[in-house]
Amino acid sequence: MSPTNLASVPDEEVPTAGPLPPDGLKAAGRVLWSSVMDGWEIDPWERTLLLQACRCVDRLDDLAEAAAASTAVVTNAKGDRRRTPPSSRHASKASC
Repeated sequence: MSPTNLASVPDEEVPTAGPLPPDGLKAAGRVLWSSVMDGWEIDPWERTLLLQACRCVDRLDDLAEAAAASTAVVTNAKGDRRRTPPSSRHASKASC
């Protein structure tokens, strides 16, 4: 799978040629699910791992969105004002 921003894939463009993604997955998770299921035949235990990976992709997109929107600032022990650690850590990374 080529590296793309899965969060930018509109819902209507998510491929569904193979077995349908499980309920509850968002656009990025459905893209990952479909790209794997359309390309390979996988065992049941691999399907379980794939589902967890799809949920992680969705969660990472949620966290990236929240971090981008975050303006939370804290004052550290030295009196310096800094963005909250989870926001600054995640915002500094474009991908996993």
